Amino acid sequence: DTSRARQRAGEPPIENFRTNRCPAPGSSLYLELRWNGGDIADDVIEILDYGSGIASFTSAAGSAAVSVVDSANPGVIAVGAIDPTAGGEIAPYSSRGPSNDGRTIPDLAAPANFVNSVQGRFVGTSAAAAAVAGAAALVLDAELAVGAVPTADLLRHLTIDRGAPGADSEYGHGEFRLPSPPTPPDTTPSRYVALDAPTRVLDTRAGTATGPPRLIAPVERGDILALPVAGVGDVPPSDVTAVAVNLVSVGADRPSYLQAVPTNAATLGGSSTLNVDSAGQTRSNFSIVPIGSDGSISIYSIADGHVVVDLLGWFEAAPTAVSAGRFVELATAQRLLDTRRDAPDEPLGSDEARTVPMPSGVDPLDVHALVVTLTAANPSAPGWLQAFPTGRPDAIATTSTVNTDVGGAAANTAIVPVVGGGISVAAYFAGGGSSDVVVDAVGYITSASVPADVTGRYVAVDPGRAYDSRQAEGPLADGAVALVDASDAPDVAVPGSATAVVWNAAIVAAGRPGFARTWSPTAAEPTTSALNWSRSGEVRASAVISAVDGGRARFRIDDGAADLPAAVGDLVVDVTGYFT
Repeated sequence: DTSRARQRAGEPPIENFRTNRCPAPGSSLYLELRWNGGDIADDVIEILDYGSGIASFTSAAGSAAVSVVDSANPGVIAVGAIDPTAGGEIAPYSSRGPSNDGRTIPDLAAPANFVNSVQGRFVGTSAAAAAVAGAAALVLDAELAVGAVPTADLLRHLTIDRGAPGADSEYGHGEFRLPSPPTPPDTTPSRYVALDAPTRVLDTRAGTATGPPRLIAPVERGDILALPVAGVGDVPPSDVTAVAVNLVSVGADRPSYLQAVPTNAATLGGSSTLNVDSAGQTRSNFSIVPIGSDGSISIYSIADGHVVVDLLGWFEAAPTAVSAGRFVELATAQRLLDTRRDAPDEPLGSDEARTVPMPSGVDPLDVHALVVTLTAANPSAPGWLQAFPTGRPDAIATTSTVNTDVGGAAANTAIVPVVGGGISVAAYFAGGGSSDVVVDAVGYITSASVPADVTGRYVAVDPGRAYDSRQAEGPLADGAVALVDASDAPDVAVPGSATAVVWNAAIVAAGRPGFARTWSPTAAEPTTSALNWSRSGEVRASAVISAVDGGRARFRIDDGAADLPAAVGDLVVDVTGYFT
């Protein structure tokens, strides 16, 4: 048989024999390829045979590099076969990688040669692929992922390492194992317990490594980092419902996002925690993350880079009235510090620290920690700001709160214990740079001196999208106000009695620099900001804790002094929890 398909002028370089050729006993089958001219530099011949001749040898290295499995699309899973099913050994007929461009394939391996009620005994990688397809259906039905790529990334993660350590060209990421059915996050109302000072619990960079040794490595696109938190350090091993963390993306290789979720208890790809809009950035964002049933949180990355996690404190179950650990929102957010106006009326320099005044109208004895928004305004160099307890100068430079580029504004939320009389802000900027600093207080965490009450306890929800102007009225104009209802997020029910909601707000495709503020519909609009962005085209997210009325809050988009008629950008708001 002969195949002479045209392969020039952009046509597919594929030859196909349409008849079966099976050699007789004692005979041989030959395949001849003839070069008919043209440039063949860097071309690779790939042969796929479903017969009984050449196919008996296709388990050699590189044999998986055929069109059936050799796809660079991260939403496609190539499956190898474990045979026998309980042996953990790769089957001799299972094709091996790598791909022709050096990628590790297969993606994972799964059982084959098993008995089933439909076909009896099912052998081959076709059986292994069917097992993984069934598992994918269960994962989607359990709402553990949304879309092809997050689902495929989760399947690669749900594996037991086999063969050589790490991903290899026989087992891929390992032998697939379907996890236990997910258990929803613990929705018991909880009180907040702050660490004396923030503590770094994960840094995947080799030079500053912190955390479980298995996580200390460059993060790759699609990685899911399961980080134990319950029982780690000062965190109790039980009755912990959520943790407050500062999440940092370092040196991502592309525009991307990080998502922090309870392990095996939330939808991968259904929301974002931190957004990166260009390669090489260092971005941070605060988040309250419910913990999974195994006591861990998971961080999902869609870029290559590094991840840093700082722990601020945790929430422990408090089903009845409590004194300490409740969130109390201020009637109106207050600006506590603005170095552009407050003495000594100069930017905060590198290696300097400045004390932040306490909010007015609040008894300092009632305050265990302040809930603030910290903003770096027009920094002269890349660097960071850190909010820390005034009485803990030893904590300076152990963590960061806001990471900055040059110019513009960057903000982040923090819960800072009041130790030694209050809180302070420290700074570091490359080359001795500086930045103006703004600190806005939105509320506080109660101390043990206040009367017990049931209000202000945290309740976790499955993270979900409550508002997206891209799906509603479109990009928002300067001065536009959006009324966001937390209960519009899928499967989220925030009671009308809730005092505050924890949001993650993001500006998408900003038309120009600006900011957003948020407040309860029944309160006066504050003069503070909750989200800042610095340039056209930016995607910037910021955690926001705001007072609400009936689970609703107002968000205003503002371009500052520009006051231009063109749209400022799209607003996206996710809900992650609320306070009773």
